[in-house]
Amino acid sequence: MTIILIIAFGKATVVIDDSEKRDILLSVLNKYSSDYLKAGNNYLKKYWEETKVIKIKIEHLSGKAHG
Repeated sequence: MTIILIIAFGKATVVIDDSEKRDILLSVLNKYSSDYLKAGNNYLKKYWEETKVIKIKIEHLSGKAHG
C-alpha cells in the first residue's frame, strides 16, 4: 500500500465579500452536489450569515510517499 502525505503552507483569510463567497459556495455545490442544487441553494439562503468561507493561498507544498 502506498501512503501519500501532502502538507500545504500558506495564508488563510475569511472571505467577507458576499459575491465572492456566493461564487465559491456555488462552485462547490455544482462540483459535489449537482443533483441537489435547489436544496443546496435553499440551505445557503437559510444559513448564509452562519456560513464562513476560508480561502487559503498556498505558498508552499511539502509531500512524502511511503510504500
